Order: sequence, then C-alpha cells, then structure tokens
Amino acid sequence: SLRDTMSADTRLRPHSPATLPDRLVDAYLARLRQPRPAEPTLEALHALTRAHIERVSYEYLDIPMGVPPSSLDPRHTASRVAYQQRGGWCFQLCGAFASLLTTLGFRVTMHRATVRHSPDDNGAGAPVAHSPAALAQLNHLAVCVHLKEGRFLADVGLGDYAHGALKLEAGEAIAQPFKYAVEETEFGFRLQHDPINGRGFAYFDMVMDPPVTMAAFEEAHHRLSTARDSPFVGPVAVIRRTADTV
Repeated sequence: SLRDTMSADTRLRPHSPATLPDRLVDAYLARLRQPRPAEPTLEALHALTRAHIERVSYEYLDIPMGVPPSSLDPRHTASRVAYQQRGGWCFQLCGAFASLLTTLGFRVTMHRATVRHSPDDNGAGAPVAHSPAALAQLNHLAVCVHLKEGRFLADVGLGDYAHGALKLEAGEAIAQPFKYAVEETEFGFRLQHDPINGRGFAYFDMVMDPPVTMAAFEEAHHRLSTARDSPFVGPVAVIRRTADTV
C-alpha cells in the first residue's frame, strides 16, 4: 500500500532534505524562540511548527518589487529568516523548515502539491505525478514528518492554514478555532480548508509518491515569481497565523 511503501526507510533516505550548519540552526531557533529539542518527538514538532507559523510571516514582497528570491537553497532562506528577520513564500519557508527539522533529527520528506482556490477546480492527483502539462501548475511544497505516531503535515508556507502540524489520516482535523478535512486519495492526500475562514484557497492536493528534493520546485519557483500572468507578480500579501485568527 501507499502507507507501507512510504514508511520504508529505503524510500526516505535518498530524498532527505539538506541539513543546516549548527550556527545557522541556533540562529533559526532563536528567531522561533524555541530551544533545541532533545529528541525529535511529536511534542517538539508541534512546538516548532506553531512557533514558525506565528513568528515567520508568509510574504512575497520581493516578487512584485521585481527582485524575486534568487535561490531556494534552504541555507539561503534559513539565513533570511534567522538573520534578516524576514518571511517568505511556500517554496522558501517549507524548504528551510524541512531542512531545520532534518538537522534536528526528524525524518522528513518533501512532496509536490497543488493549491486550488475554488472547490470546483480539478486537483493534482495523477497529472502532477505524471503529466508535464499539469506539472506546470505545481505551486506548493508540502512537508511530511514521519513519527512513530504517524505521518504529519508540517506546513509553514501557506499563511492562512492550520496552526500547527496536522496528522495525515482521513477525517476531520480540528485546529481551533477552525476545522479542516483530510482525504486520502489514490496519489496522496487532499487537505480541505475551513469554509468559514475567509480563506485564501479551497484545498490542496499533495502527491506522496515519489518524495522529491528542492530541485523539483525550481521551475515552479521561477515561473511563479517572474511570469507576467503569475498571481504573485501583481498583488502583495503578508499573512501571519496566530492561535485564534489569521
């Protein structure tokens, strides 16, 4: 099954995110106001994810100013977050956070995902996994953390989403004061947004197999940060999630 396949260490190791230097990890954790966890536990994951969502804004101010980020290297983004007190958008924040978690001893994989703004929009599913045309619509990086308690989405790059990590299992996921729904699909998971949240999107699909490296997002990062028809080139957004609001 998909679950058994993804739990095998042989599938996780080749796609592990890059690690960060210790000095950068210390500065990153200082920005989050979090101690270095003694062990990679579920409690530590929740604390780190919530701190990141609360203290590092989702923003893409550089793009409409005509100076999009030149690199998706996690060290570049982590330095931006830790030393420049800046935020970023999904490819940056999720990529850097995946590397931070990996360096701290968590078992992490990264996955292609597609955010949709209307409930009627077609999801990712097979096309994102297999179709070059649909890969051109790739617009999100999803971070999965594998623990003994199960698999968890640790998403710090959506802004208007859950306040903390969500377990990847079918059903309703409550992250007060909002409710989200997780649906297992043939190719991974669909995560539904709370319909009363004044949301910026309706749902997103993540493709679990295969897990990927940061290189899988370079083309989408360039396209979305430079193309004239990109929704990120014109508007400006800065979003910060707290425990009870957005």
